[in-house]
Amino acid sequence: MSRIAGVNPQQAAPPVSDVFLRQKQTWGAFLKPYLLYARRPSILLSVRAMWDALGESGLLPKTLTSLVCRRVASINGCLF
Repeated sequence: MSRIAGVNPQQAAPPVSDVFLRQKQTWGAFLKPYLLYARRPSILLSVRAMWDALGESGLLPKTLTSLVCRRVASINGCLF
């Protein structure tokens, strides 16, 4: 099955490169879906804004949010 190639994070222009830099600092690697989202910077920035808004809502503690994301990715068979 063919896959769509993601962008090279080292060659991304700001503000996309800023997103990748924060991911590398936080997770130690680039998150796979974001490499694909970055093919359309407006989509990547919109997804990032959504997650930022959810994080700022205070509905879940940040530590629990990470665990929920990991569990959902596992259930869906996605790379986290």
